[in-house]
Amino acid sequence: MTINDRALPAVNAVKCMPIRSLTTITAGNAAAGVTALVSNETGLEAKTISINDMGGFTGRYMSGLEGKADVSMTGRTYVFRGTADGFDAENPSARTTSTFAIEVSC
Repeated sequence: MTINDRALPAVNAVKCMPIRSLTTITAGNAAAGVTALVSNETGLEAKTISINDMGGFTGRYMSGLEGKADVSMTGRTYVFRGTADGFDAENPSARTTSTFAIEVSC
């Protein structure tokens, strides 16, 4: 995973929960991690991506509302790339937009 082109340590706790055309992917834990909701109804589409205190950044992408994101899949590995709106721990009173790249295997 990278935030603003800065590589972060690997997160090995991953859970993937498919329900019909939606898959919820959780990596990490409540203190620091990522949760993504992906639809495969008409091709892959990231619906939401929530980033919680990864590299000091907390923010989210929401399809049609905040940020932008692309998702691709090779085998059982999802790759998310885009931007998320949120806050940085170094300046929590100022809203910021950060880039992200997330690779997670289910």
